[in-house]
Amino acid sequence: MEESEYSFSEVEKKWRRIYEEKKVFEAEPDPSKPKFFVTFPFPYMSGPVHLGTAYTLTRLDIVARYKRKWGFNVLFPFAFHWTGTTITGISDRIKRGDEKTIEILEKMDGVPREEIER
Repeated sequence: MEESEYSFSEVEKKWRRIYEEKKVFEAEPDPSKPKFFVTFPFPYMSGPVHLGTAYTLTRLDIVARYKRKWGFNVLFPFAFHWTGTTITGISDRIKRGDEKTIEILEKMDGVPREEIER
């Protein structure tokens, strides 16, 4: 398949269908198994996610998979946190036209300038 023929949306549809059929994201806890809960401080979107986040999250993911492999019912919730004072502070910097903040959003986070200026 040539690169120009590759359809990301078709590939995504295919794998979503497979995940749904196999119920990959549905838990079936077994009450006879021991429980294991692991959590991670949700990344706060005050700036780009950095290597430290990936490093810590990867270690916890390994532990969760290890415990699951050895028969534990593992709960490992994960999400992002997008509210609060830090977000308000970044919004204020953007309103003031702080070029450093705008540059970070453009270059590191890939946010188009037109979107930032809205």
